[in-house]
Amino acid sequence: MKKRTLLTLITVGLLLWIVSAAVDYLTLPGQSFLDLLLFNIPAQSLLFRIVGLSMLVVAGVLIGKDAANPRQELKMDELRKSNERYASLLNNLPVGVYRATLDGRILDANRQFAEILGYKDVSDLQKVNLNDICVDKLGRQEHLERLQTSPLFAEFELQKADGRTVWVRDYPKASLDSNGTIKFIDGVCVQTQGIDAIMRDLTEHKRLQNMKDHFIVAVTHELRTPLV
Repeated sequence: MKKRTLLTLITVGLLLWIVSAAVDYLTLPGQSFLDLLLFNIPAQSLLFRIVGLSMLVVAGVLIGKDAANPRQELKMDELRKSNERYASLLNNLPVGVYRATLDGRILDANRQFAEILGYKDVSDLQKVNLNDICVDKLGRQEHLERLQTSPLFAEFELQKADGRTVWVRDYPKASLDSNGTIKFIDGVCVQTQGIDAIMRDLTEHKRLQNMKDHFIVAVTHELRTPLV
């Protein structure tokens, strides 16, 4: 569209120049058409041609701008819709997703991660430092150091907005720069009871299972004896 418009304007400009030279040739006898076209152009005719060509240039710029604006608006609308789709996808995931720097700044996150930590929205969550709200700061630091060489999941106890704590299982992946330093960390978090709590649950479950087995054995024995 742009090339066709430019070609049309150039053609119109050449026709305007030729027509002006032809008018001069008819009104100014004794001059050759070639001179009036290229070399010996009267001042008034030259002014007319320059003004005409200038108007064509301005018209071309305006037409080109009008032709570009719809395409630009269409691209912006497609980009906005694409961003909305990805944001909707992330916010509807049943797990927390975040991106943070090595020093703990939260660059971005989805709504679920903010809710796990007790914040109303992501903008409030971005005001806190992920490393600072980790209860075991030494363990967190050791985990970040190991993360530079290989991705590994870990469980952390994090402090929520109301002061309570929550256990999360974190599956992070570090992105490194050319020097091998972590640029940022992308992580997926799921809320859990914590390793200690899980071990207590398993121990209690085993204890109840043993009590049940002993009870069945005792009852069976007590019922069998009178029958014998």
